Amino acid sequence: MLTDKDRAMLRERGMGEEEFAYLVDVLRKGAEPADLVRPAVVGDGIMKLTDGEIAELEQYWEVRKSSCSAEKFVPASGAATRMFRDFFSYLDSGKETGDVARFFDSLKDFAFYPDLGMKGEPERDEEKWALLSFMLGEEGWNWGVLPKGMLTFHREDGRGITPFEDHLREGALCLGEGDVNIHFTVSPAHRELFMKKAEEIVPLMEKRFPVKYNLTYSFQEPGTDTPALDGEGNLFRLEDGSLLMRPGGHGSLIRNLNKIDRDIIFLKNIDNVGAGSYRELAAQWFRIFGALLIRAREELSLAEANLSQNPDEANHEAACKVLKRWGGIDSCGREDTRTIIKRLNRPVRICGMVRNDGDTGGGPFWLIDGRGNCSLQIVETAQIDKSREGTEEKLAGVSHFNPVFIACSPKNCAGEKLNLEEFVDRSAVFTVEKSLNGQPLRALEHPGLWNGAMAFWNTTFVEIPAKCFNPVKSLSDLLNKAHLSEKME
Repeated sequence: MLTDKDRAMLRERGMGEEEFAYLVDVLRKGAEPADLVRPAVVGDGIMKLTDGEIAELEQYWEVRKSSCSAEKFVPASGAATRMFRDFFSYLDSGKETGDVARFFDSLKDFAFYPDLGMKGEPERDEEKWALLSFMLGEEGWNWGVLPKGMLTFHREDGRGITPFEDHLREGALCLGEGDVNIHFTVSPAHRELFMKKAEEIVPLMEKRFPVKYNLTYSFQEPGTDTPALDGEGNLFRLEDGSLLMRPGGHGSLIRNLNKIDRDIIFLKNIDNVGAGSYRELAAQWFRIFGALLIRAREELSLAEANLSQNPDEANHEAACKVLKRWGGIDSCGREDTRTIIKRLNRPVRICGMVRNDGDTGGGPFWLIDGRGNCSLQIVETAQIDKSREGTEEKLAGVSHFNPVFIACSPKNCAGEKLNLEEFVDRSAVFTVEKSLNGQPLRALEHPGLWNGAMAFWNTTFVEIPAKCFNPVKSLSDLLNKAHLSEKME
């Protein structure tokens, strides 16, 4: 039962009562697990390019890139707190976990070590405590509350490099001369940090590369926050009686992405950056993906024009072949002309897939989507019911995972901007069990940005090198070769 205070709060957030009621209903019913058909593998859902195709696509990009507007979209919200969980515990209790011990043993190998101004390594407990207090606390670097984009990941040109700068460098390597448009989704509390860093770094990068940067920022909208239920299935309320509203996950960013009107959008998370040659490789594959996306749009547009002008059997069959190549659907032979034309006019995405060698990430699957079709989708572990018959066998066949390396186009065959919120599978939500102040709660997240939020896009999965995936989830990840290579040379 909503109170007048509740209704006022929803209006202030920009959420209608009908939408709120829908979210509460979904929470109470629970999320339906993904209806898996089979894993997508090379030759059945995942494209693997030859060396010749890679070279030809790079040349194609150089010829065609000037005819397309492009932008890089970087989710960069949130603090890096999870990276330092064990370190905060050490400051509280003195308990030295494996990650903490490795940090002290390898301190000189981190890119930020020269910035500490130390002549050696801390040996006594009080020295170790003082060092971490300086790095994480507000009296020092304050890394405990900073966003990942503002931390020192790499060291090049004799100074520390943040992921923010890494993305600027990668954008220039990908987009080449002229304008380089990059959009960061940030927390309102962090926007000034990003803008101040831009004032420092952009002039340096514009001297290094023949480009002009156009940087923009946006926030996750309050209207995408979601309610929660308490242990008895009632609306979770705070001590003052107000409704608890929680961030709705990265799927909320579909609204931010929807406001970008470009032919091509390159999407990659803030922490997935490597140094030097690793960065250059990632930029190369974004160029390849840009070329693939242009090809996909051209073939989809030609098939749509031919079928619209002459809806005969030959054009119907040709359109189905194009959709099977670029649309991520198993079959469309029985569908009528109108349905096929609608499919051809969907937004388009090319998604990188990395060979699974133990790293975590969403898996590529053929599944029955929210409209009853067998289509290519990225599936998270939270969407899978392992107790379903045959699920373990399907999971055993997964060969790749999703590193969030995407080139996409929000436009139809005529080049008109589409409303991306019309292509979301709203049933592909996540429900998770959490707690707040010792009280259990059931929380809801919107369909993930690269999962259900893009469920009804034309989709192609392409294998990319594992070196394109270099995320930093813990401080120890900065000791991996992708982050050390340039500093060690």
